[in-house]
Amino acid sequence: MILTGHFVTALRSLLFKLIMLTLKKHRMKRLVVGWVALYPTLLIILYLLGGITHRLSMPLATLVEVIVIVPVTQWIVYPTAERVFAKWLSH
Repeated sequence: MILTGHFVTALRSLLFKLIMLTLKKHRMKRLVVGWVALYPTLLIILYLLGGITHRLSMPLATLVEVIVIVPVTQWIVYPTAERVFAKWLSH
């Protein structure tokens, strides 16, 4: 009876570790996709806004850039990147 209890406890522990490893792997993949999507987006938007924002104070320039970058990344770039990398993200 004691061996069964230890076996069940060990099995639960192993299952929990496997689940956590899978979740960590999925989170890391999503993080990588986010970096791959965000970096070129930032470069392009900051380049395009450079003519407008270079005369502004840093806090105001940052505000203008964030007002543009956040919707573009949330509504366009991230969903597109997730579709492009969907197969990789699911494995």
